[in-house]
Amino acid sequence: MLATLSSSASTMLLITIAMFEIATEISMERYALIKGANNFGAFILQTIITAVVVDGRGLGLGIIPQFTIYGSYFSAIAVIFFEGCVHDYDRVAKPQRLHHCRGASKSERQ
Repeated sequence: MLATLSSSASTMLLITIAMFEIATEISMERYALIKGANNFGAFILQTIITAVVVDGRGLGLGIIPQFTIYGSYFSAIAVIFFEGCVHDYDRVAKPQRLHHCRGASKSERQ
């Protein structure tokens, strides 16, 4: 039960962070459209995974293999978001590091 609660809490946190990142890049008029498209895509993906993993016509796995598959799925999503964060950090921080490494320009020294 504790694993399910922590998994759900981390999923909701991840969704909140993702929606914040998306909202910072778009205009207010498009926010509802993007939120709806994200929720619809998540619903479809969750339905497919549930149909394949849980349903008797699919794999029909037990509880522990289901938890392993869902855990792997959420771990893969977390890795993708983490790589995106590292890429964004490098993109933003690299010009600042280069500016500090170059030192003062000739006009600044005079």
